Amino acid sequence: MDQEGESRSRKPGTWPKGVSGNPGGRTRSGMAFADAVRRKVDPEEALDLMLRYVRDESVPLEKRLAMLLPWLHAGYLKPPTATAIDIRTRSEPVLPAGFDAMSLAEKARVAAEIRARADARLLVGDDDTEG
Repeated sequence: MDQEGESRSRKPGTWPKGVSGNPGGRTRSGMAFADAVRRKVDPEEALDLMLRYVRDESVPLEKRLAMLLPWLHAGYLKPPTATAIDIRTRSEPVLPAGFDAMSLAEKARVAAEIRARADARLLVGDDDTEG
C-alpha cells in the first residue's frame, strides 16, 4: 500500500512506527508562568512567610499542614530528578607503545586482545545486572 493510502487508513492520533507525534517537542510557553515566578519571588522570603504561617497556632492545624505538606514534598520527600554520572578514566592505554610501527599481523593481534578485554568487561557488567 502506498504512503498516502496508509495515512488514510490510520486512526486519528496514531503515527507510523518511528515517527514522532510531536516532532518539535514541548513548547517553552508552558514554562512561562514558572519562569516569571522564579524571577519575581525571593525563595527566602517565601519560605519565611510559609514558616510564620505554619508556626502560627491561631491558624487551625489542618490549614497549617495543608500549607506545609507541598513544601515538604518539594523539598524533602520527592526524590531528586538529577542523575549522577560516574566517569572513570582508563589507567591503561588502549594501544601499546609503538603500535604505529607494528606490522599488520601484530596490529591484528593487539586488536583481538583489546576486543577480548572489552568483551570480558561487558560480560562482567551483564552478570552484575542479573543478580
